[in-house]
Amino acid sequence: SARGIKQTAVNEQYTHQMANRMLEIKKDAEFALIGNNVDQAGSGANPRRMRGLAAWLSTNVSLGPGGAVADAANPATAGTLRPLTHDLIADMMQAAYEQGGNPSILMSSPAVRRKVTEVLKAINEHQEDAKDKKATDTIKVYDSDFGELSIMANRVQAKVPYSRNCLFGIDEQYWKKAFLTNGNWKEEQLAKTGDSDKGFIVGEFTLEARAEESSFMIADIDPAA
Repeated sequence: SARGIKQTAVNEQYTHQMANRMLEIKKDAEFALIGNNVDQAGSGANPRRMRGLAAWLSTNVSLGPGGAVADAANPATAGTLRPLTHDLIADMMQAAYEQGGNPSILMSSPAVRRKVTEVLKAINEHQEDAKDKKATDTIKVYDSDFGELSIMANRVQAKVPYSRNCLFGIDEQYWKKAFLTNGNWKEEQLAKTGDSDKGFIVGEFTLEARAEESSFMIADIDPAA
């Protein structure tokens, strides 16, 4: 019935619902990708589980007091929250560079993103041209001694325990979302029931860390400090 009714802004109900479900599953996947979960082979009622970004990073990591990096069986341990400083960012950028990495993205939750702007503006002489009639209250690119990084806020990261207080410096070429199912999500049709059409979305992938030492993580950041 829904497919036979013309609705405002919806050309075809099944396609519309499939697109919405695809957005949902991609958000769920991103939640897992940047999490602090360790890998699990899976058996019985326990599903297989990928290792998240926060649990992969162990070489170039700055932790708050009491914090610990993840190991083969245990996720990273949160430490005491502390303020973000420019030295923390510069030190971790140098550490990744010395390991052969070239991080190009700084990624964090929105709250930590604001602290990044605050820290970088404190060391940057900021000028505005009045004729542009534009007030700028952000820094989009950090030009470090070891390369430029685009600064990115990730709203999903704000909902991920542990990672919400982290700043990730990512060298994209050494991370891959490795799919088992033909390289992407795909739709499969189910048998019809009466006049209804049914389908589901299937996909199996993991986060492939080709060289975790190419990137870095600053954990236990206090967004209010």
